[in-house]
Amino acid sequence: MNHPASPRSVVAAGAPVLALLLYCGLAFYQLPLPGFYYDEALDLPPTLQLAHGQSVELASKDPGVTILGATFPLMILDYLGAVNTYLLWPVFAAAGASWLTVRWFEVAVSAVVVSLSYRLARAWFGPAVAAVAALLVAVNPSFVFWSRMGISVSSVMSLCSLGSLLAIRRWKRTGRGYWLGATGLLLGIGLWAKFLFLWWIAALAVAYALVEWRRWRPSRERLARGEILGLHWKAWGWGALGFIAGAGPLIYYNALTGNTIAILADALNAPTSYGVNNRQILDNLKAALDQLRIFLDGSYFWYNGEIQSNPWAYPIFWVSLALTAGLMWGWASDVRRRAAATTIIVGAIVFQSAFTVSGIWATHLYILAPFLQIIVALAGMGAWQWAARRRSPLQWLPRAAGALLIAGLFAGDLATTWRYHATLAKYGGLGRFSDAIYKLADYLDENQITSPAMLDWGLAKNILILTDGRVQPVEIFGYSPEPPPGFKSAVEAYLCAGCAFVNVDQAYAVFPRDDAFRQFAAEAGYEVVIEESSIFRERSGQAAYVVYRVRPGKNAP
Repeated sequence: MNHPASPRSVVAAGAPVLALLLYCGLAFYQLPLPGFYYDEALDLPPTLQLAHGQSVELASKDPGVTILGATFPLMILDYLGAVNTYLLWPVFAAAGASWLTVRWFEVAVSAVVVSLSYRLARAWFGPAVAAVAALLVAVNPSFVFWSRMGISVSSVMSLCSLGSLLAIRRWKRTGRGYWLGATGLLLGIGLWAKFLFLWWIAALAVAYALVEWRRWRPSRERLARGEILGLHWKAWGWGALGFIAGAGPLIYYNALTGNTIAILADALNAPTSYGVNNRQILDNLKAALDQLRIFLDGSYFWYNGEIQSNPWAYPIFWVSLALTAGLMWGWASDVRRRAAATTIIVGAIVFQSAFTVSGIWATHLYILAPFLQIIVALAGMGAWQWAARRRSPLQWLPRAAGALLIAGLFAGDLATTWRYHATLAKYGGLGRFSDAIYKLADYLDENQITSPAMLDWGLAKNILILTDGRVQPVEIFGYSPEPPPGFKSAVEAYLCAGCAFVNVDQAYAVFPRDDAFRQFAAEAGYEVVIEESSIFRERSGQAAYVVYRVRPGKNAP
């Protein structure tokens, strides 16, 4: 047999549609919850300006590029490109900026990821494995809740990773060079979207080197034919052209500034801004494996109100990995190579996730969907087929084991995802993730508070998008543990009768500025006023956000 599971059943045929329906049902349900978060809007202010025909305000280090008198952004951060900025431009132009347009777009992108997951798994391993993998991805709590919040362009990177593999397959089947150009283009766009996509490129290189090592070994005959590492120079040329086109903005940005390369060098020589020392390899690998556990069991989402998890997910993965490694030697050579490539990609990305310019977080592993689920599907369906080839009264044992792996992960993940929805219905999100952000944005908009001063992080860009640009907050807090030297003058610049300052409740402070703000206002002769209507609470009653008004006090100048 060519595949570890060859039966084509009605269930397998309908599984991709069922997977899409399951995913969309779970992702669209309670779509406003948790509240629209700052990082969801991180790369969208330029999108809003482009959609409104306004001049684009570039990030502080971004030189941008000027075309026909208009300036366009290249990067949002040194390692985060403006891909989402441009993808959402026509969406904002057609439907306006809001939490609804952003999250609908993100869910739609991730629905395509589910579809591509099925197509790749089917092409590599057949319809049964593809059906199981797609269903497992569709209900995974990490995939569902991160995809609908668009965490740091993760969905776009998954489109690029899966698309690159499918483009390579098309090239192998047709021999047409432009498919390698498409592969290079997708790899370049992924790298521009976020520099950690380099993990994917490196993982592909490692998988190719280990699985296809016989092809890339040099010889005189191959060199005479123009082959380098198993590919003709024309194929390399197609791929290089596509890659340069996709990563062009990132390349141009670094040609002008060198900032991305600089932060990589800094990360190797000193702890990152989140305290990760990349020289502590064993400690970082341990942390990376723990983040893999969190990604698999779904225990990341504290901000939904309560942490839920599937306690069987992590052990099921490791059992499936071991079972796949044992079973693959009985599969056809092409299927065995693909199964080996799948496990190598997973291992390479988890290993690389221990090296970072920021923090070691489970969000960085989003790109592993659907490969983690494919491994479970390979183990479960492979055990079923292995038993089918043996006429034994005990053949039900491996079949039951395979079914238990798949059913245990599916049922556990589905139950965990649903418990998170129940938690969201109860809490609406905590802190900066509270759905109170919508009432805050409406309050500022309705009271025509168009330029409130923000006293802490996490409030400006999301409010800008929620009000379609009618409220344009100004961040004055400064990114340092203590109030920076310019904080006092920033406060004084916004002191006037009726002027508004916005802050999070001090229970959720990232950069505590409340005491300093009150002190500087008092020294300038102003009184801080808090109206009950300007306190925005979580569903539990805990304050999440507050709007301060100031008015001249008795000692006002």
